[in-house]
Amino acid sequence: MKYQTVRASCLAAALGLALSAQADTIFYDDFQDGTSNGWTASGAGYSTVSWYGANASLRVSRTKTAEASVATNGYIAVSVSLDLAAYSLEYGDACYVEVSSNGGSSWTTLLTVADGSDDSAFRSYSGSPAGADDNTNFKLRVRAAGNLANDYCYLDNVLVTGTAGSGGGAPEISVSGSGNLGSVQVGASSTSVITISNEGDAALAVGSLAGLASPFSLSVDNCSNSSVAAGNSCTATVDFSPTAAGSFNDTLIINSDDSDESVVNIAVSGTGLAQGSCDYDCLTGNGNVSRSTVTYANLTGSATNGSLVDFSGFSLPANAANPSNTFEGTLSFTGVQRGWVEISDEFAYGSLAGAKQLPNFNYKFVQHGTHIIPEVRGLIENGSTLGEWDLILEPGRVWDENSDNGYSRAAIPFTLVEYNQNCSHNGVLTFLFNNSGSISNVQYQIASETCAYYQFNMYGRLAASYTPSSVSSAAAIKSAYETEVANRMVTKSIAELAADYPAAGVNISNIASDQAAADLSVFGVVYNGVHYVGGCNTRYGTYPFCDVMTLPSYSTAKSVVGGLSLMRLEQKYTGSKDAIVKNYVPECSNTSKWGSVTLEDALDMATGNYDSAAYEADETNYAVDWLYTNTHSGKVDISCNFYSHKEAAGQTWVYHSSDTYLVGRGVNEYLKGQEGASKEYFADLLVADVYQPLGLSPSMFETIRTRDAESAAVAGLGLFYHRDDVVKLAEMLNNDNGKINGVQVLDAAMVNASLQRNANDRGLPLDPAQSTPTGYYNNSFWAYDLNASSVVQNCNAETWIPYMSGYGGIGIQMLPNGMTYYFFSDGFDYSFTATLNELNKISAICN
Repeated sequence: MKYQTVRASCLAAALGLALSAQADTIFYDDFQDGTSNGWTASGAGYSTVSWYGANASLRVSRTKTAEASVATNGYIAVSVSLDLAAYSLEYGDACYVEVSSNGGSSWTTLLTVADGSDDSAFRSYSGSPAGADDNTNFKLRVRAAGNLANDYCYLDNVLVTGTAGSGGGAPEISVSGSGNLGSVQVGASSTSVITISNEGDAALAVGSLAGLASPFSLSVDNCSNSSVAAGNSCTATVDFSPTAAGSFNDTLIINSDDSDESVVNIAVSGTGLAQGSCDYDCLTGNGNVSRSTVTYANLTGSATNGSLVDFSGFSLPANAANPSNTFEGTLSFTGVQRGWVEISDEFAYGSLAGAKQLPNFNYKFVQHGTHIIPEVRGLIENGSTLGEWDLILEPGRVWDENSDNGYSRAAIPFTLVEYNQNCSHNGVLTFLFNNSGSISNVQYQIASETCAYYQFNMYGRLAASYTPSSVSSAAAIKSAYETEVANRMVTKSIAELAADYPAAGVNISNIASDQAAADLSVFGVVYNGVHYVGGCNTRYGTYPFCDVMTLPSYSTAKSVVGGLSLMRLEQKYTGSKDAIVKNYVPECSNTSKWGSVTLEDALDMATGNYDSAAYEADETNYAVDWLYTNTHSGKVDISCNFYSHKEAAGQTWVYHSSDTYLVGRGVNEYLKGQEGASKEYFADLLVADVYQPLGLSPSMFETIRTRDAESAAVAGLGLFYHRDDVVKLAEMLNNDNGKINGVQVLDAAMVNASLQRNANDRGLPLDPAQSTPTGYYNNSFWAYDLNASSVVQNCNAETWIPYMSGYGGIGIQMLPNGMTYYFFSDGFDYSFTATLNELNKISAICN
């Protein structure tokens, strides 16, 4: 029997309830009609109406949830009553009834029935949950938290009542957006979008938007004299177009029929800069630059191949002047094959269509002082098949040279990324432009990569177009970029490590000597809060934008995505690491394979399902099918069903990228069960809770995903770092034990085990045949006993070096003396002992 917004007095006699004559029934369900209409189910298990004699109730099992939306708008003194029972629970299992006042973004528990009380007897709740009054987004749910199909929860007699408020609902205005338009050169403009939202329960009548005078205006106004329905919004765009230098302030006045905020005032400000002046990271040169490559004549001549040149031709020269023009708008060109030279092409990728040229280009940029910033940061899924390129755009520089005839010069770093893979080729493009929209050819060059199997030089000039226009998010882009740069760790050249610690007698040439110089992209050491950086060499000089050079994660993502996501989940929901894979990844339905495998077992690559226990034999023989399957259904099918069941979980480490994919899927579904179906673990658990608070770059906020409706984060690979991201992650783990800004974000016990700080939880040996293991794998982190090295001196006792490792020659070592050492290379040399032997001179590493 179901009721929605009927008089409670009509129901009182039948229910035997003593209700106030003024209370209305907003929602009631006793399930006696045999249906669960109005309830939405999600998660693993079953949701059905169950009969016991003449009584019906809603039954959910395993990790199933069933939720109902109960709009209480117009009601106050809202109260909830219900009954909950449980049956056949085991240790750690429980049944919950929860409510949400924000549409399912977060939940509050009203009633819990746990193991030990699972006697099928109903327990009751009656009360007035916070946030239940006058709320269109009020929800109620029953949630099972078990691990077996016969872990049952029963919900019955759900009643929500309230007293109708006089006059019904009311509008409630909320205004968001920035009134700070930033610094703009005279003759240019910037914009900011203001959003007016109605968070009330009745339509909001917006009057005029007034108050602005030149140099401010409303270039777009979708709000004045309009009606905004409850839960909806409208937008207006504030424009700042200074005609003179100076500071300007004004007030945007928003009128509405909100009873307690009929007038909202938004402070608006901006600074006009004289042409040729600068507002961020200004230069001191006079523009007198001597240039022999990438000249004005080169850029304004024919769009031809040109030739490979030293990257100094693409970099900011010593005597550059502040830019006299401002770039804001769209840069476009059509990709056409120009110069291409093969260095190494193991799989003949160069024969694929599109592989020897830049992709078509149509992207917006914003200039901030002497920097030019792309509107879109992070991985851009541009390709649709192997051979076509995905793309990453990074911030570059803008400056003037006297020989450029009144044009300003821009240089923008970019990365071509193999379609749905981690292989990364770093380049720079450069061009001349002016405020009227005139632009030269774009000259581009790629001469380095972090990619073991596909290496080339690509270069040329392409005809381009520039469409000046205001970018609506310009002010926010500039502000975020300033914060990003300011939050980077202090850097020094690697050579300064010896200067800072002269008594140590460090030979800098030994650092990163484990890898061939030609194979190295970057390397670095962090000690006492300073990031000593090295590398960044290409086949044609030093890469001009080392701070934003794209570094592929490859399998270090197993640690940084797979490992950190489960550590974060365990910190939020104790016991989640022990959740059974089969219960959260329904495609792993084979009980003999997956019935007892936990998420942590999969993170340890110890599922008991494999073909060969020989070192990485399964990965070498079969991983290519998983890697190049670009749908969730394809990846999860291989992950769940490909390998044979050999033994119980937790006994043998066998390297499978597919196991980490299952960790990601399990964490994702567990998170949804706790926080709502709209949640996604990469965005809402990693980016929101770890990467952003840690101050990582926007490059980290996107990852390789399956190319289907599921858009599943791959987890085992697919991140793209800046070098600053690498060291911040390592420092957070090694020196802060999973804390960010003093707050424990990752489960401390899992962090300690991963870093070999718990002698009772080493993980599993890499070589089971060793009587005394020299290597372990634990929670997706590797470890090596430095005492086993013949290179490192003075290690006379067990000394564990935890590290992250990636395909081709990538290592991030977290040393017991608090140092971090990392290298990104592609020559298949993963060694680090020669470097650690040198660093041991500065601070003792060995026990």
